[in-house]
Amino acid sequence: MRRKLAFVIIAILLSFPGTTRATDDPPAADPVEVRAEAEKMVRETAAIVPSLASPVNRVDAYLKLAQISWEIDDAITWSMLGAAGEDVKRYLAQVDIETNRVEAARSVSGRRGRSSDLRAKTNLAFGLRKDYVSTLAGFAPEQARAFASETAEMFTNEGLRSRAQRENRSLESLIVKKIAENDVGKALEIGVESLKKGVSSEVVGILNSVYKKDKAKGAEFGELIVDKIKSSSLEASRIWIASRLFQLGLASADQTLPMFDTDGMKALAAAIASAVLSPDSRYTSLPSNVLDGIEKYSPGTASRITTTFEQRRAAREPKGASAGSYSGSTSEQAERIERDQARESARKYRDDLSKLLDAAGDGEATSEARKEAISSARESILSVDDDRFRYTNLAALAVRAYRAGETDDAVSMMKEAEMYLEAAPKERSDFSASMTIAQAYAIVDPDRAFTFFEEMAYRLNGVIDGYVRFAEYSGNGRTVENGELLMNRYARQFTGYFNLPENVVEGLAAHDLERLSDLPDRFDRPELRAETKLMIVGALLKSVE
Repeated sequence: MRRKLAFVIIAILLSFPGTTRATDDPPAADPVEVRAEAEKMVRETAAIVPSLASPVNRVDAYLKLAQISWEIDDAITWSMLGAAGEDVKRYLAQVDIETNRVEAARSVSGRRGRSSDLRAKTNLAFGLRKDYVSTLAGFAPEQARAFASETAEMFTNEGLRSRAQRENRSLESLIVKKIAENDVGKALEIGVESLKKGVSSEVVGILNSVYKKDKAKGAEFGELIVDKIKSSSLEASRIWIASRLFQLGLASADQTLPMFDTDGMKALAAAIASAVLSPDSRYTSLPSNVLDGIEKYSPGTASRITTTFEQRRAAREPKGASAGSYSGSTSEQAERIERDQARESARKYRDDLSKLLDAAGDGEATSEARKEAISSARESILSVDDDRFRYTNLAALAVRAYRAGETDDAVSMMKEAEMYLEAAPKERSDFSASMTIAQAYAIVDPDRAFTFFEEMAYRLNGVIDGYVRFAEYSGNGRTVENGELLMNRYARQFTGYFNLPENVVEGLAAHDLERLSDLPDRFDRPELRAETKLMIVGALLKSVE
């Protein structure tokens, strides 16, 4: 029972509360110095990227740099976009050539299908094309359209050309979204034209973008959308669109000029209710805020919907089963009862610990009261026999205590949390644990945080080198290209340990800006250095906005 209780507590307990800024955090770094350092790192990264061996890594870095550098030096932005565009074209051309060669060989042998490596490379190429068009559209929508059209026609392989032309429709939606974010008038033109075909996700996106820029014009467009919904019955498959519109309306209700007026919200509520209550509807749930909103604008309707949902769910349950019943063998019933008891015990433990953490971080309380709460919270955390639970929550408690002014207690708990870490991290969980402690130290003791991150980079160098060599040996082209680790979702198993959110970067920058800017150079591989520099630059620039 105790083992199950510990598991449930670990699964549902508080997330690390290190992202809330307090008034007594250390002084921030000089914004002028921070911006100057960020600009220097942008130029350093721009010099590294062309030397990357993998075109996938180059394009990814070029696009990130283009978005970061716009406010610093637009010449860098256009240079990055131009270089990325050429790399994307070359990559698409390679895929075209390889596909034709493979298909020609197979027409002779009589075999069918494509190799998994070529399929992965093709998907990667089309992904790069999409990323490039989406990024370019934020700066030059017409150029983005031209690029999409040009690259679709450049294929000599009929299958690839057809795929590109199909995907151009979704790319057009991306371009329209970018236009809507920057040009309200143009966005409304496109939105009104699109609305003639029906209320689509594109229309909803345009409405949201226009309303953010100009509430009056957004409300006018919202009225047109509601009229369109009222003039035609809402199909069951389109309920989610009406629900999304309704949620946007609820979110804007406290604005001086909401997205929809009362009549519009009533019309949307009626359309949703009519669709879900239809005998043909199979819906068994709606978002809770949508149900609450429907009750507000159409009293009594939400209860009818809830009853209908319960009846539909009951009709789908196997005979003999009922909600909340403990059917099955005696042992199964006992296990369910035990699990429910564990969940309830975990909920109570979580609530009690949450109160202690709040008291430990209460800056308005006396130091004596805080110290008593810190002591009680520490004992509560250590009562759970799980190392991960202990170091995570000790670090969280240390951050709360530090921000409330109990510096000595905070440092002491961080040292205690360190005791649960592996001295020489090897497994993924070891590196994850080190990152958790390093992030907390970024607030409590930045100098110690730097030591953690620098040591982690040193150890990751060996791990990543081994991984790249093994991937090359096994022919895994999804994770490695031209001797480099691809900076995609596969790489996050390594780059994720250098998760540097804004508040962590701020703490490190305030302590030693130069040491922070040197941190990416701890990596041996250029792709890791470029990726980490971009992460830090992005956080630095956000901190001085």
